[in-house]
Amino acid sequence: MQKDNLKKQKIYFYLDDSGVMHQNSKDNYFVYAGYLFLSEEKTKHAKYIYLKNEKSIKTKYPQHPELKASLIKPKHKLFLSKILKEPNFLKISIISDFKKFSYIDFNDIASINRFKDFLIKLLIKKIMVKLKNEKLIDINSLIDIYIIIDNQTIKSNGYYKLNDLILAELLGEFSTNFNFPILQKNKVNLKLKYQDSKTSILVRASDMVANTLRFNISNNNFNKIAKQNFFICDLITVFEEKVIIKSLLRHKNMV
Repeated sequence: MQKDNLKKQKIYFYLDDSGVMHQNSKDNYFVYAGYLFLSEEKTKHAKYIYLKNEKSIKTKYPQHPELKASLIKPKHKLFLSKILKEPNFLKISIISDFKKFSYIDFNDIASINRFKDFLIKLLIKKIMVKLKNEKLIDINSLIDIYIIIDNQTIKSNGYYKLNDLILAELLGEFSTNFNFPILQKNKVNLKLKYQDSKTSILVRASDMVANTLRFNISNNNFNKIAKQNFFICDLITVFEEKVIIKSLLRHKNMV
């Protein structure tokens, strides 16, 4: 069969972060969170719903050209973090207990960004494994993966660019001793983009989710996190010098 005749599936990730990763930060947690969509149509529908509801609140903040979670009232932040509640709008997140990772050099921005890259790579990998296991994607089809992240410094002291790092991980090429292929080579395209939240509706939506999640984890509100119905919500920490990844889901999400 010719490649062009294969069925194609598009997968969209939207992510934003919340927290300050610094040794003296008042935060103990750094969060990446956002949404996963399994088609372009679902992405467009989510944009329409979020923008419509965002406009209803924006009139209350004429001094702010952009509604950011850190600038609006908690009730409005909570509302916007829950507005994309249709079953096909999948919330995703990874939470890091970052101060327990001794290898992070908090005086080196590249070291910090390399850890952030690791978190994103881990989140994407776990999601793709779950999608594959639950047969929500067909690995025999062509798959286009789009990862859209809020603008950030992309300097890293790692060798690979994040785009190439994630792709190598999904194809089982990053470390052949400890990795396994999730997707088939030559059947996946991956494009990672950094976008300004001012112009990206779903990055702004992700900002609300990430900020709300960090508030809840910082206040040990695990029940509230479980009720958010995340597709993936993992906490990564260190215990007795071992990296521990714990799911904060109360039960398996259904799509």
